[in-house]
Amino acid sequence: MGFRRTFRNIAIIVIPLIVLAAIGFYFPNPNNLAVYVTAAGVVVSVITYFYQREQLKSRTLLEVFKDFNLPSHREARRITYAEEEESDASYELLGIRPPTTTEEREVRLKDLKRVSENIVRGDLNNAGTLIWHGLMDESVFLDEYWWIILRIWDKSKDSIEERRHSGTGALSYMRNFKELNSKAEKYARKHFPKDFEEYVKKYRSDAIDRASKYFDVILKHMKEKDEQG
Repeated sequence: MGFRRTFRNIAIIVIPLIVLAAIGFYFPNPNNLAVYVTAAGVVVSVITYFYQREQLKSRTLLEVFKDFNLPSHREARRITYAEEEESDASYELLGIRPPTTTEEREVRLKDLKRVSENIVRGDLNNAGTLIWHGLMDESVFLDEYWWIILRIWDKSKDSIEERRHSGTGALSYMRNFKELNSKAEKYARKHFPKDFEEYVKKYRSDAIDRASKYFDVILKHMKEKDEQG
C-alpha cells in the first residue's frame, strides 16, 4: 500500500517532466522558447495540483482519525457492537446522566444505545462521503478500520434499512455508509482473507444459517408445487 502511494507520487512528478523533455526533443528550435515556458508552467501546475490534493487527503484522514479516537466516540463504538455492560463512565462520556434506579436504567440504557449508534453511524457515513468525493485516502482508512466498518454495519443495517423504507423519503439514508461497507468487505477479502473468514464465522454464521434454511424452504415448496402439477 505504501509502495503504491510512493509510486503514484513519483509518477505525478516524472510523467509531466517526460512530456516536457519530449517537447524539447521534437521542438529543439530556440525560437520555440514560448512553447517551453508554457509547457513548464503546465507541468508545475499539474504537480502542484496533485501535491495539494494528496496533502488535503492526508490532512482529512488525520482529522477523521482524531475524531474516531475521541473517548466518547470509542465508547460509542464499544456500546454499539461489544457485548459488554455499560458503566457510569459510559453515560458520562456520552452526555447522559447515569441512572440511579432499576427503572431509570432501562430508559437510560435505550438512550445510551440510541446516542451511541447515531454517533458511530454518522462517523462512518461521513467517512464514506469523504472517500466518495475523493477527499480522503481510501486505502489507509480501510486498512485501519475495515473490521469496525463491517461490525457496525452488521449491527445497524436492519434499522438503517427500516428507516430507508419507512415512507419518509429517506431512501438514501446512510447511503455512503452502505457503500463504505461494500468497499471494506472487498478490501478485507483481498488483503485479510483469513481474518475476514474468521469474522464471517464469528459474526455472520447465524445470518448464513437463516438464509440457508429460508432457501431450503423455498426449494421444498417449489418441489412440492411441481409434484402437484
